[in-house]
Amino acid sequence: MKINGLKTGTSDKAGACFVSTGNYQGHQIITVVLHANGNNKDNRFVQTQELYKMLKQDYHLQEISLPKKITNVKIKYGTRQTITTTPKKLTIWNNKLINNTQNLQAPIKKGQRIGSIKLTSPTLKTISNEPLTYSLYSNETVQKGNLLERLFN
Repeated sequence: MKINGLKTGTSDKAGACFVSTGNYQGHQIITVVLHANGNNKDNRFVQTQELYKMLKQDYHLQEISLPKKITNVKIKYGTRQTITTTPKKLTIWNNKLINNTQNLQAPIKKGQRIGSIKLTSPTLKTISNEPLTYSLYSNETVQKGNLLERLFN
C-alpha cells in the first residue's frame, strides 16, 4: 500500500477523524475514520492501519468472467434468438454475483441498458445498504422479427 494523501480533523460532532488515500494493486483506496475517540490520541491512525490490514489480509482482488446466461441473453420476437451483453468480466473484491435481467423482447438497440448485475456479500455495504449494481448493455441491435421469425423464436 502506497499512501498518497491524507487529512486529519477534529470537531464536536465528528470527533477525531482521518481520511487517507493510497494505491493498492493498481486501485485507488480511500479510508475514512470518524469518531475515533478514546484514551489513545492516535486512535484515528490506529483504526486506519486496521482498515489497511483488513484489506490486505481478508480481501483479494478477483476478476470474474460473467456466466453465459448473463453475457448471452435470450430475446423474444426478434430476428435472432440471443443477444450478447457487456461487461463480460468484472473485477471485484471477493463478493457474490446475482443476475437481474428481465425477459427481453425485440427490438433492442446496440448500447441499450437491458439489465443489471448486483454484487452482494455480508461484508460489502454501500451507504444505502444496497448491493453494488452494474448495468448490462446490449452489444448488438436486434430488429423485431417478421411473423415467422416471431413464431419460431
